[in-house]
Amino acid sequence: MTIGENIKKIRKEKRLTQKQLGKKCGIDEANIRKYELGKQNPKIETIQKIAMALGVAWSTLLEDTTQEVQNELVKADLKNMIENLIFNIPDIQNRNGVADIEMEAIEKRSNYISLYDKLNLIGQVKAIEQVELLTKIPEYRRDNKTISMITKED
Repeated sequence: MTIGENIKKIRKEKRLTQKQLGKKCGIDEANIRKYELGKQNPKIETIQKIAMALGVAWSTLLEDTTQEVQNELVKADLKNMIENLIFNIPDIQNRNGVADIEMEAIEKRSNYISLYDKLNLIGQVKAIEQVELLTKIPEYRRDNKTISMITKED
């Protein structure tokens, strides 16, 4: 089964239309239809919203899907999170202060992805959860105050 087939099966068991499900989880009915038809794969956060609206664990929607589909889904989600967290770096003209830290992060990027690829599905989900937790800690978030504090210390 695919993720979409699982969504459709559970939605029908709950006697919901695509429109009703979309409204419950804040997702456009057309996207629900695309997921169910297998024309588009939802991101993990979307799967979580749909699962919550259906009253099931999100892992239920992944049941009977191939390991490859699960891996690609989690991998794509983690890659996006990593890029959005630390790799949206402005052009760097000199390598001092924060620039060194940012350049180091860029250089390690491929290493993060290869380490992530070594994890099984459960490990990959846990890795994503940990990155999400780190984004909630102010000292690890990217903002101008942190950047100016680091460059002033040099």
